[in-house]
Amino acid sequence: MTLADQMLSDVSTVFLNTDEHAGTYTYTAPRTGTTSSVVGVWDIDETPNLEVTRGLENILTGKLLVDEAETIKKDGSFSINGETWQVESVGGENVGMRTIVLTRQVVSHRGNGDNFR
Repeated sequence: MTLADQMLSDVSTVFLNTDEHAGTYTYTAPRTGTTSSVVGVWDIDETPNLEVTRGLENILTGKLLVDEAETIKKDGSFSINGETWQVESVGGENVGMRTIVLTRQVVSHRGNGDNFR
């Protein structure tokens, strides 16, 4: 078995194993509203990075790593930990996985960016 074959095998048996690193998230397709379960690795800190602040509105960014075979469209959305995240971009295949960049808008009641949970 080559290193590339081993890495592709590890995508499902290690990285996308819900008993290990991954979770199951609900994806909603744009236009049709069809939902499906997608296994992926949510790549974000406990306190998400604050990317942009627009007045009282904060834009948070995260990444979801999924199997390259998943069909994810820009403008779709994911439900992650009870919050709705919008698909901003869908990356290309990389060692059997695909990176999905997600954003979420949150209103800060104080306007100073520290009330985004």
